[in-house]
Amino acid sequence: MKRMVVGFVFNASTTAVMLIRKVKPEWQCGLLNGIGGKIEQGESTCGAMRRECLEEAGIDIDIWTWVHKLSADDWEVDFFACCADLSMMRSMEVEQLEVIMLSDINPLRVDMINNLPWLIPMARWTLNT
Repeated sequence: MKRMVVGFVFNASTTAVMLIRKVKPEWQCGLLNGIGGKIEQGESTCGAMRRECLEEAGIDIDIWTWVHKLSADDWEVDFFACCADLSMMRSMEVEQLEVIMLSDINPLRVDMINNLPWLIPMARWTLNT
């Protein structure tokens, strides 16, 4: 089973979110997604989320709020959210970070993973409740 994490980092007012323009895996190439990746052997989901954020955005965020899990027969993804100072985040790899206003996210947007228009508002709601 392939286990992964994806995190959405919002600004303090939860009006913007940091996303990453994916290069890999191939099916995500060129699309925006949350920060994340594979969970390593013996690693917790929260530990993986913290590590992935540090590796991809250069910031160590130790408090993540669990949002949702999606799964199929051979994979599962845990989604997380947090608030942070987005100006502190830097692209650490070939994949570039982008700040996206929540008002610019909608189901007709073709440059992002197709489940983000409902996952991001759910993540924001989870943080604000």
